[in-house]
Amino acid sequence: MIVGDVDTKELETLDLLHYSPVDVNFQTFMTQINSSLADSNMLVRCIILSLDRFVSVVEVLSECSLLSYMARVENRQAFLFRLVNVINVQILTQENVSCLNTSLVVLMLARRRDKLAFCLNALREEEYAEKYPGCLLNNLHNLLRFWQRHYLNQDKDSTCLENSSCISFTYWKETVSVLLDSDPTSLCAIASYIEAYMDLGRDFLEV
Repeated sequence: MIVGDVDTKELETLDLLHYSPVDVNFQTFMTQINSSLADSNMLVRCIILSLDRFVSVVEVLSECSLLSYMARVENRQAFLFRLVNVINVQILTQENVSCLNTSLVVLMLARRRDKLAFCLNALREEEYAEKYPGCLLNNLHNLLRFWQRHYLNQDKDSTCLENSSCISFTYWKETVSVLLDSDPTSLCAIASYIEAYMDLGRDFLEV
């Protein structure tokens, strides 16, 4: 069963997901999340937001395997890569647009810690490792442009984002603007990590 609705304000709910990292149940649980990320991304968002809230509480990190797992930078980056990779503007729906918002939560929290440039560079390195340079970051760029068109004109939806994340919508907007900055010298702008924007509505090989 995929768990998607966990209250980020209630630490007690994490006890329901308390496995040992070496336990077969934990490994099975993480496999289920990764294999159904479009359905499980809300749980991933909950874990990341909970980590942000309790990162300074050592005993919490030591007792909750999920938080300890997500506290590792490489694991958060792996989720970010997969979240951006499972969607594009052409296939966005009410159900999977949450993957985009979960990606943005990862990026917003990285920006809060002055690690946004690190995240973008890591995505670029992953692109090259997968032999698709520019594809992922261009996809992210297109998704964020969609995000601006949609959420900047939807008061109800923007309020939901703010209430569900405890992050002000102003910070959501600012982070998207920073990422979409056209200045190629800005290390927090996608433009500085790709040579040209691609329209993913066309065949990648034709760009």
